[in-house]
Amino acid sequence: MERIVVEQAQLAIPCHMSRDPSSSQLSDLADCPVCSQNLADIGSVADQEAHVKHCLEGGSGTTPQTAKYLVYRLPGESVLIGVECVICLEEFTKGSTIARLSCLCSFHSACLSSWLQRGRSCPVHAR
Repeated sequence: MERIVVEQAQLAIPCHMSRDPSSSQLSDLADCPVCSQNLADIGSVADQEAHVKHCLEGGSGTTPQTAKYLVYRLPGESVLIGVECVICLEEFTKGSTIARLSCLCSFHSACLSSWLQRGRSCPVHAR
């Protein structure tokens, strides 16, 4: 699985702004980190999530590509703050380094790296 690091400048919400509490975790991103398309131009949050999922899974090209996952530092306005990582059972905090799979599951990056050394699938969906 290929790791894509998302820089702070690529996140949608500057630190001084607030976010709609009903936003999805994807709203941390301004652009698709795989194809660089502006997510606001795509439409609804569901459409944005579908787009990023599609890109992370290798897109629709004829040649299968390596699955990818995102890694970024959690901004203070993220809806993931206070959510528990299902691997270590500790909550995400502002500035935590998060890894997000194409299935939209999020984990601490170090937790997921350790998990992926033992297997290639999502800890939540591997059951």
